[in-house]
Amino acid sequence: MKSLTIKLTLGLFCVALLPALPSCETNEIAGPTNQDINLSQTEGLPASEINWISYKPEVISQICTKNRLESKLARKGAEFKLIEAYKGGTVGGGDTYNNKVEIPPFAISEDKWFAVALSLVEYDDFIKNFDDETALDLINSLEHDLNILCDVEDSGALDKVLAAISRLDEIQIYCTVYSILTEKKPFDLLKKEVAEKVEEIAKKIKDHKVSENFLEPVQKAGQNTAKIARLLSTTAIAYAETQNYNTGNVDAAYAELEKGDAYLTVEEHDGYWYKFPEAIDAYKKAWEKAMEAIPEIDNPGAAADFLPGTQFLKDVKVTLSWEALDFDGDPANLNIYWYNEATDRWVLVPDSEFDFDHQTIFIFIDHFTRYAWGWKC
Repeated sequence: MKSLTIKLTLGLFCVALLPALPSCETNEIAGPTNQDINLSQTEGLPASEINWISYKPEVISQICTKNRLESKLARKGAEFKLIEAYKGGTVGGGDTYNNKVEIPPFAISEDKWFAVALSLVEYDDFIKNFDDETALDLINSLEHDLNILCDVEDSGALDKVLAAISRLDEIQIYCTVYSILTEKKPFDLLKKEVAEKVEEIAKKIKDHKVSENFLEPVQKAGQNTAKIARLLSTTAIAYAETQNYNTGNVDAAYAELEKGDAYLTVEEHDGYWYKFPEAIDAYKKAWEKAMEAIPEIDNPGAAADFLPGTQFLKDVKVTLSWEALDFDGDPANLNIYWYNEATDRWVLVPDSEFDFDHQTIFIFIDHFTRYAWGWKC
């Protein structure tokens, strides 16, 4: 299939599924007319002419952050996996309600983390508010700081540095996926896999087991780690505040944010250390308060994100499923559209194949972009 080239915010590949517009005069689902199809394939259709369909309530409970915070539900609807270039592999499947991507061997030039995650279309503004460029800059700076620490002569310290570096790609994919559905995992990774290890090296410096020449990159690494956690937190707070959601929770979130900031600005906590793990804990609590302030919405649009934005060396097979949808229409009337950000319109994608027995549709593409399922009546 000829590839479609668009610019994509956060490299998102969202698959949204859509029912007939409620204003239709008949209860039967009508497929697009030839005129509609011609327009869809050239100029595309405005989003206002497409109506989103929701996931089943039990699926929303599994993927919604707020529900998981309140009821301790297990995370479902997402899979993160490191794909080895020479082997390839599949990301997604049972935990993502049969939405998945199959990456053949040597479709990528190096090992890379990928994710498939169900999400909700109506929270797109939340995703757009996240400054992913700043997050990636902070991760790159953190990697630079950790690479400097690779010169430490203490073997124990070096092991901690290498262990921290090995988790950066995983942290990056969580930042790429960041949305209303983000769970606490990135905070835990930042704290346990980076900040705590960096703090242990700082203690070795204090005990004169590691040269003080490494103090500056250690402190910078800790600061950048905490700043990533802060960015995740402030995005949720800003969204809750601008939407005029639960002000009590928002105020509580700001209080936790200030605690985290205090750990970053008061140097003399323990000799010359800033307590970055404690700062990350405070930022996580601020994020939780903000997420609790964001209410559920009616009929949230069902979506699936395939991340990060990647240009593959050969076609990959993407399978999309309507299994988890609150949907009882005729799938034969569904069309797939890709989103053209430049024109803010949805363009019809040809050459997709339905598998009615497995409730899926699959396409072969050489890059991730944003797709939607729908029809026009």
